[in-house]
Amino acid sequence: MPLSHSLYSILDSDPCWFHYSDEHFQLLLSDLSFSELLLVAKRLTDVSYHSQLKKNYIECIINHFRKITTHLSSLNNDQLFLYLNDVAVPNNVPRTRYTVIAAYIIDLYGHSVAHLFRTPPQNGISSSIETCNNMQYSFTNFKWLSLPKADVVSSLSLLPLATLQKTLIKIPSCFHPVYKANSCCSCAEVIYRYISEHCLFLQSTDLHSFCNHLISSQPFLLDYNLSHAKLVEIILENEYQPLVAPSTSSLSARNIKQSTVKREHRRVNKLQKASDVIFKKQLASDTWPTKVPQKIVFDCLHKYYINSQWKLPEICAVCARQKYSLKINNVTICNTELCRLNLHKLQVKDSFILQKTDSGTFTYNNALLNGLMLDHEGLSSDGSSMNIYIDCYSPLLKEKMPRFALANKLYRGRLPDEFKDLTWLRKWCVAFIEIQPISLIFFNHLILVNQNY
Repeated sequence: MPLSHSLYSILDSDPCWFHYSDEHFQLLLSDLSFSELLLVAKRLTDVSYHSQLKKNYIECIINHFRKITTHLSSLNNDQLFLYLNDVAVPNNVPRTRYTVIAAYIIDLYGHSVAHLFRTPPQNGISSSIETCNNMQYSFTNFKWLSLPKADVVSSLSLLPLATLQKTLIKIPSCFHPVYKANSCCSCAEVIYRYISEHCLFLQSTDLHSFCNHLISSQPFLLDYNLSHAKLVEIILENEYQPLVAPSTSSLSARNIKQSTVKREHRRVNKLQKASDVIFKKQLASDTWPTKVPQKIVFDCLHKYYINSQWKLPEICAVCARQKYSLKINNVTICNTELCRLNLHKLQVKDSFILQKTDSGTFTYNNALLNGLMLDHEGLSSDGSSMNIYIDCYSPLLKEKMPRFALANKLYRGRLPDEFKDLTWLRKWCVAFIEIQPISLIFFNHLILVNQNY
């Protein structure tokens, strides 16, 4: 039987979607939001819309639809046309039983719900796909479906995410598994899979099922004398506009070719950037400073350790002081230097001191210094040089007694070895323990003071 004859016979009878199951309608209506179901309920006069549950609205709408279909099925053509005389169909569309009922359902429930009522069950898609795969069915009538899947998905991914999600929402959730719709690529892959499966289903199903599907999708089609492939294209364009429409199709061969060229251009750019990075790394490694030898590193650390240690200042041989703030001169001991510095000023002349000290107190490794009142720690180990602060050095050049020189009545003997390691506080305590004479400590030297001091 020709395709047009089957279509016209279906148009003169009740729609096939009158007999779809309630479970099928529940699955489709559950995709609508609560606000959309509430608006549909408000359009119906005999449906209560005060419930807060989405499930109640779906049951009420389906029950109302069953009452309407039962009533319409009981009418013959004359009674139906008289009953729906006020229902208008689009211009140039034949006023048949099917078109009048479809227009009445649209006026009653709105376009979105009416479209869901007309949507046929597609449980046979998977089996049809397997049959088509075994037959190696060709998509020669649909250029974009014959292209590689990766190119088509890549082209779809260029569309805005909002457009893809809007198309994905139109696909009933019962017809495909749960997908992540948070990226353009995942949405595009779902849409491509469903469209290709839908196309295979339409081309492999029997003539009666195809006609029902066509009329359900396009109840007001003007020309039914078209080829089978053209009618399939009309169905796809109606359901997935503007994704597969010839005028604005993002799946056209031209757009996919442009997308392939752009993708190849991006790949070349990435390779060029990668080669530039490798070249820069190689250039940096060639010009990078060489690694410092470990021996030099440890030598520098050792020098830092030595030079960062706390060191006591040098001791002046004339006054026995230790001062960081004073400049110190290292003087070589010889006859000429002794005469120039007038070191005879430091000669020990006090008979009391000579009587109370042993003979080695003022004897040094250099015989030229014997008899002078000097601090042994201010002399070198061999007695060839001595340290003198600037405020002791300058007065000696002028043949004057330095103010803080030990020979300027500041020498009162040396501490015993048992007292050398005492703290400053303990040294002062020793001074108060002594009863007569009172003993004071001055720069590690014991000073004997009269008790009336």
